Amino acid sequence: MERPSEPLLREIVAHLPYVATIIDPECRLLWVNQIDPAVPLESVIGQPIDGSIHEDHRAAFVALVRDSFATGESGYREVRAFLRTEGWRWYGVQIVPIAGEGERRALMLGIDVTERREAIAAIEASEARFRAVTVALPEVLTVVDGEGRILQTNRPTPDEAFGASIVEYAAPEDRERVREALESLFAGAEPAPFDTRSAHDGRVYENRLLRLPPEGDEPRALCISLDVTERREADRRQRELEAQLIEAQKMESLGQLAGGVAHDFNNLLTAMLSQLSLAMEDIGPEHPAHADLALVEGGIERAAELTRQLLTFGRRQPHRPERIDLRELVEGSARLLRRTLPASISLEVDLGAAPAWIDADPGALEQVLLNLCVNARDAIEGEGRIGVAVEADEGEVTLLVEDDGAGMTPAVLARIYEPFFTTKEVGKGTGLGLSIVHGVVARHEGRLEVDSAPGEGSRFRVHLARAEPAPREVVPAEEPEPEAQKNRGTVLLAEDTASVRRVLARVLELAGFRVLEAVDGADALRVVDAHGEPIDAAVLDAMMPKLSGRDVYERLVERQPDLVAVFCTGYAADVFPPGYLEERGLRLLSKPFPPMKLIELLDELVAARAGS
Repeated sequence: MERPSEPLLREIVAHLPYVATIIDPECRLLWVNQIDPAVPLESVIGQPIDGSIHEDHRAAFVALVRDSFATGESGYREVRAFLRTEGWRWYGVQIVPIAGEGERRALMLGIDVTERREAIAAIEASEARFRAVTVALPEVLTVVDGEGRILQTNRPTPDEAFGASIVEYAAPEDRERVREALESLFAGAEPAPFDTRSAHDGRVYENRLLRLPPEGDEPRALCISLDVTERREADRRQRELEAQLIEAQKMESLGQLAGGVAHDFNNLLTAMLSQLSLAMEDIGPEHPAHADLALVEGGIERAAELTRQLLTFGRRQPHRPERIDLRELVEGSARLLRRTLPASISLEVDLGAAPAWIDADPGALEQVLLNLCVNARDAIEGEGRIGVAVEADEGEVTLLVEDDGAGMTPAVLARIYEPFFTTKEVGKGTGLGLSIVHGVVARHEGRLEVDSAPGEGSRFRVHLARAEPAPREVVPAEEPEPEAQKNRGTVLLAEDTASVRRVLARVLELAGFRVLEAVDGADALRVVDAHGEPIDAAVLDAMMPKLSGRDVYERLVERQPDLVAVFCTGYAADVFPPGYLEERGLRLLSKPFPPMKLIELLDELVAARAGS
């Protein structure tokens, strides 16, 4: 084959896509294939070329040339060089020593790599930005292989973690869930997000698994994990609050139902008790049937007590808060409690040293203490102990009732405030005791806490706001019951329940009153108008159709300012604003009530008016 001619070789070299030069060991230019036409060739031949190399790279370039001449081996380095026509550019420089006798020379090939270097720099900058973004993400991003082994992560990670399975980082009880999710993902499904607890610190993470493109035949997946510990705790608290709200709404609904039932029941009991009292009075204590009727009277009183509990549970009893020292209330109640407890159960009372002033309804709190102690008594089999204590600090007063009885399971604890729920035998409990406690404490804006476990007894704590001490009010002694007399005057009796109205009318007539009967509030005004003369007193049902007892009284008192009245209620004492009855010298009777109690109150009111 014929060798190419020198002119042909020069033509080929002149059109190479890179600069080709021949240099000596001193970096002097001996020949070049490309040169700026504006630069005379003779001005550069024989001149050192390292002066065109950037000062940051010059020493490395000179060392590259020196090493190539010394070893006879080619070398490569990328440097920045200055060209008159293009300015500073990046070049990849290859030094190839030329073998032969005589003058030592080397071929230097330079290719412009500026665009490649800029592209690489752009990629590196982009990767750095992406890395910074991923590190700043709240999620932990982990790339794993088909076995769940960690390949990459956006969090600082010890070297030994790479190659370990993400399964190992989950708490033992969650590891099977992670395995199943990985298997499902690589089988082609899309597993739903799932929570795991960290084996390291117990924090909760929400995890999502996504398939990534495989690397060769190796499958890849991305696990995105977000710390949701606080969110899950907030969700749990939210669920608890929602459950408490539902429970409160349920209790309120049941309370309204209980109050309505008790109202109707009290009307029946009022009629029964009044008729029974009249019958017992008619036959006298010597009659053989008197003892039987007394038993019936006792049954009515027990039924009345049950309705009072229903009303307390339903918050339909009057709420009469007073400034009291809880220690005195507990001390007084303890004497009664000791008489009701069997000898096998001891009652220990610790009243504390500090005054325990609170604003509370004494009767309602006595009911709370009684119910808690009865509950404690029933939890003790054989010998046992009930402890009652009063504790007072700067802002709170606590009533503690504890026992060493059987205790309660979590399932029972969850239901103790449900109305009519009881673990006692049939006939030994209504299931209202703790429901009433719950209602009373809520009405006093207090807190109720309970601790119990099977075999460890129970501890109930009632927390109430502490009040400032207040001077005691002197309660006047009750006057003796006045004797019945005839011609006591005219009384308006407004009662919408016919049976109650009839029996009360008979009681009033037997006591010497002239009775004007009305079936509702509007009828009461018509009856008084038809009577045409002042009346001496009014007996008004608090809640009636058309007009309430209060509305009737306020209409009548416009005509007769000195009118006295007794209000009867099955439950709606709160229809009167605080202080309404006391300021006007009026009275309130809760149904059922003994007939003579009504007569006593009327005589008291009429006498007070006469003496004023």
